[in-house]
Amino acid sequence: MKLTRLLVLGMAVFAGACASPRKAAVSTGERVAGVETVMAGGLRTPEEVAAYNLLVGETVAALVESGGVPRDSADGAEMVLGARRFRVAAPAGLRFDRLIPVAEGGKRRMRRSVEHAGVGVPMVARWEGTPERRKEHPFLSDAGYIFPVTVTLEPAVRAGGVEVLRVSRPAAGATVRLGGRELELAADYSAVGEYLIYAVEHSEKKLGMPGLGALRHSGEYLDKTGIIALEPPSADRIPLIFVHGLMSRPLTWHNAFNELGEDPVIRKRYQMYFFRYPTGVPVIYSAARFREGLATMDREMERIGNREARGRMVLVGHSMGGLVSKMQVVDSGDRIELALFGKPLPPAGTADKRMEALRPLVEFGPNPHVERVIFVCTPHRGSGLADGFIGKLGRKLINLPVQTLGTAGRAFGDVLSGDAGGMLARLKLTGVPSSIDNLSPESPFVKESMRLPLRPGLHVHSIVGNKKSLPLGDPKCGDGVVPYTSAHLEGAESELVVKSGHGAQETPEAIAEIRRILLLHLETKNRKQ
Repeated sequence: MKLTRLLVLGMAVFAGACASPRKAAVSTGERVAGVETVMAGGLRTPEEVAAYNLLVGETVAALVESGGVPRDSADGAEMVLGARRFRVAAPAGLRFDRLIPVAEGGKRRMRRSVEHAGVGVPMVARWEGTPERRKEHPFLSDAGYIFPVTVTLEPAVRAGGVEVLRVSRPAAGATVRLGGRELELAADYSAVGEYLIYAVEHSEKKLGMPGLGALRHSGEYLDKTGIIALEPPSADRIPLIFVHGLMSRPLTWHNAFNELGEDPVIRKRYQMYFFRYPTGVPVIYSAARFREGLATMDREMERIGNREARGRMVLVGHSMGGLVSKMQVVDSGDRIELALFGKPLPPAGTADKRMEALRPLVEFGPNPHVERVIFVCTPHRGSGLADGFIGKLGRKLINLPVQTLGTAGRAFGDVLSGDAGGMLARLKLTGVPSSIDNLSPESPFVKESMRLPLRPGLHVHSIVGNKKSLPLGDPKCGDGVVPYTSAHLEGAESELVVKSGHGAQETPEAIAEIRRILLLHLETKNRKQ
């Protein structure tokens, strides 16, 4: 009978939570007393666990609603709700400003939910991105760190004592001691994806970069360019960095991020990052900014003692993001500057600062810490759409004056100024070449990029879309945007052709292939050892 009453109490509490914690008929004291009673049974049955989770969920919801969660909470932070005091117990380094329910708005939006049953209430923890915090956290975006947690409640051992609100990071096999027993924690690994989709759609635009808006007005989003993380850098996981394509944004990877995280080995061994950039700017500019971000990551991994990152990073690039990724693992020599300007830049130290600003865009070597690259629908040889109606329309949409790129952009207007029939005359009339110009099969950048040598020892894989399941030798075979002949890369260790349009990165087949390659990456390391 006691358990039945608890379940009825839990359902009443849950109903109150759906309306408003302030309207719930159950007090905080009654909720905590209910938790004490159900824990006395040892949480041995699914019904006891369900009652416990409902009561804890309502207690946390009431704390959030009342504003009781203090800013920058960490281990030892205290909260007050009614006559009850709560103390946060959290692992070292776990900090948050907000605790957010999973699937705000009442429905789930991910293609698949990755959950694990157990005790506790899965939530999203968010540590806001501020200018002060970003000085110490180089991969913290405006949105901040957003990561899944599981919250449990341990009632005070004596009347008037402090209740313990334990905030844990869910992991494979994670447990918590409650009611005298070691119990598996509940987990919702899809919580972050659910929250991001809802928040971008309904409230906080700063959580995302608009695909079309950042294409048209790239200059307004240059300050958002960089590698971003959803959690603090790990000292024992391999960086896995996703790069989106033209007129896109990091959210394009949400299903891949979610479903790859379903694998406990990948969750444990990899940390996922995203390179975000406005897609109207030249590929060489975005690639240079990506190199800066990877250099920062190299330094940060060394600072925190991450030996897994040294020489083991993996890049996954979709469409134009594949070209941006490829520029991290090739040796430029003088090919790009010759293609763009007809002659090499003056020797280092002999040119003015505008000319020197061009150098990192056109002269670079491969990153020694990137060991594997996965190209998805990447136009290595360009796309004919860039020269057709769609390309012309795209060029008209892009507002990219020379001034957008600062000193480097203005330098385009000075190189070879005496060559009236060369590249510069065209640049001075039309402005800096946009990303769409860089995707044309006739683009000097495209032609030369195919000749740039990949770093020796690099592992390369391709995933290619075949929208109509045509024979690979058919000239019309492709994903509707990139023909197979452009996406195919000679020398790749593997190539998977999937029946898909240009958004192949979201297909279950492509995600399964990325998973296979990531697990292979771990096996390769083990064989080397």
